[in-house]
Amino acid sequence: MKKKNIFSYVLAAVLQFAPLARWISPVTALTSSPMAMILRWAMGSVAVAGTFHGVSAASSVTPTSVTGTNGITVSQKFTVADPEYPSGPKSYSATGLPPGLSIIQSGASRGVVTGTPTKAGVYNATVIGWELSPPGGHNSPHAVKFTILTTGTPPTVTVDPLQATVAEGGVLTLTANTSNNGPFTFQWLNGDLEISKAPNSTLVFNPIKLTETGSYKERVANGFGTVFSAVVPVTVTPARPTISSSPKSIAIHAGESFELTVGVGGAGPFTYQWLSNNIAMPGGTASTYAVSKATPAVSANYAVRVTNGGGTSTSDPATVLVANPLALLAPSLDGAGVITLSFTGLTNRLYTVEAAPGAAGSWQALGANVPGNGGVSTVSDNPGVNTPRFYRVKTAN
Repeated sequence: MKKKNIFSYVLAAVLQFAPLARWISPVTALTSSPMAMILRWAMGSVAVAGTFHGVSAASSVTPTSVTGTNGITVSQKFTVADPEYPSGPKSYSATGLPPGLSIIQSGASRGVVTGTPTKAGVYNATVIGWELSPPGGHNSPHAVKFTILTTGTPPTVTVDPLQATVAEGGVLTLTANTSNNGPFTFQWLNGDLEISKAPNSTLVFNPIKLTETGSYKERVANGFGTVFSAVVPVTVTPARPTISSSPKSIAIHAGESFELTVGVGGAGPFTYQWLSNNIAMPGGTASTYAVSKATPAVSANYAVRVTNGGGTSTSDPATVLVANPLALLAPSLDGAGVITLSFTGLTNRLYTVEAAPGAAGSWQALGANVPGNGGVSTVSDNPGVNTPRFYRVKTAN
């Protein structure tokens, strides 16, 4: 009796879950004994537990993302591949779709999401492929990203400034002003060539080079189209010359020569004009200004103007002082036969006083070089009684 009651319970359970009999093997299905019924019930329970299997690594959905526009019809087919059922899903379902979209069956192994989105945004939906139709049996759920854009129009773009002329070495910034339905993507071009590393709304040249003369424009895109700005002509002119070294001030004696030079940087060609007390010197049109035999009349402040395609720069002035010719003053002789020789020297110049037994004799220096001090310098000599001597003074630098 007890066994009969147990069998009755088992039989009732088997009858209750009879629709699950499709999960048992053909051998079990052909068995009609009480034990076979118990086995069939047990197998049915196993089938129920395995209905939602884990998605294998090889399971996939195509595509994994969809982009649409609010108010515009979307129709996208999906295919789920799962090795658990090589023949493919028999039906599809989806959750988390954007408002206005739904999924329908399309053929034996595809589902199609269709409809008209009613709200823009990003939606993380799940597309599910089912083993059976209607949805049942094993299933393979997969995440699909839906991006619904706002209804709109392509961007507009203007660039400031409309054109530019700038000297080499200067700074120039081109700015794109956009409107209509961002976000935007940007790309600057010179002519038809994209500028590397320039995907921004501004293009900065710092410092700008002569080779960057060109015709620039900005390409701007949003979700509704791509546009180009008007062309911006950019002209880079040479920078005005830089004076790397101005002429040096000098002090010389009349009859000596001098040469003034200037160091220049920048893009040539250059033209030069030397100035004496701000008056242009005839013939002073080279990078050096030279005088072979100076006179006190050429004492002045000298500067030079240097010009190129970018403008003119003027050096700092140099002072040229031309003193009287170098000569010994009248000597003096004391009672011991010592001769004192004197001359007027210039500061920062060195001088040598020399003596010789005759005008055509061998000249010998009377001691070390004598520094000039802007006044009278002296040197002594003791040639002895009745010893003729000739003397002279000369510059040592």
